[in-house]
Amino acid sequence: MNIIDVYQEKAKRSDDEFDEGSKSIYNAIAKFYERIFKDTNQQINKHRDFFQNMADIIGHSMSEVDLPYFQTVHLYSPEKTIWNIYYYDKDEQDSLKERLLSIGVMKEEICMKDAKEFWD
Repeated sequence: MNIIDVYQEKAKRSDDEFDEGSKSIYNAIAKFYERIFKDTNQQINKHRDFFQNMADIIGHSMSEVDLPYFQTVHLYSPEKTIWNIYYYDKDEQDSLKERLLSIGVMKEEICMKDAKEFWD
């Protein structure tokens, strides 16, 4: 159950209990989250041809919300593709690598580079 479902369920329970104040608040929170969350599956399906024909990617964030995109890229990538990951902060290096490992990229296919190298 995602956070939107949680608040929708709370709104429904409030409605069942005739608690109009809570129902309004929970509905407002659910609507807020609906507006700010990306529907990654919808976007991937809409642009499937794009993902199937990718050769190179030049720059992209790698936050948790972006992982479904990377998972799709990985699915359509040739075997033994090298993932060059540029990081700005040395502290983020391990978490970026872990995100790639979590979607099935092999450790030997990940090349971590300081972003300073990109600009040299």
